[in-house]
Amino acid sequence: MNMINDLKIRNRLMAGFGVLILMMVAATVIGVASINSINRAINSVLFQIQYVEHTQEVSENVQNVYQHMAILMLETDPAERPAILADLQGHRSAYLEALDWFHKNTDTEEEVALLKVLDDELAKARETNNRILELIDIGNINEARQIYLKDGLDHIPPWSRLLMPWSNPLMQKRGSSRRTRRI
Repeated sequence: MNMINDLKIRNRLMAGFGVLILMMVAATVIGVASINSINRAINSVLFQIQYVEHTQEVSENVQNVYQHMAILMLETDPAERPAILADLQGHRSAYLEALDWFHKNTDTEEEVALLKVLDDELAKARETNNRILELIDIGNINEARQIYLKDGLDHIPPWSRLLMPWSNPLMQKRGSSRRTRRI
């Protein structure tokens, strides 16, 4: 205590303000680190929301393609077919656009492998659907129905394994800091 009493007022004030400044710097560093942590967590949540939205969009539009294929085969009025076909093509374009988001946000070997499986399944489904459309176009509805029932429904991708984040181990393992730069 004597040592502090021996210091001049000026030195005591400087030491007091120095300690105060150090405490403020420490509080600022802790605050900035906390804000960065919150920012990473928010970006991770935003990425997961986008993931779920694009998953849903791909799933819904693929299902709509299959529904429109069935409607197209059941439609007896040839004048109605172009509108149904246009809707079908719109759903196909929509799921391809949503699927493109996954291609842009895939950066690990595991993700690339899962996406390749999905792309392969969708390519097989497109081939089958195009073959069905050709048969409908030439008026061979019965053969188109048989192919649809036999082959078409077999190529609906396994969504739960490939896209759903709550069952996809890649989504659960993702580090939030990796997605900060993407949002």
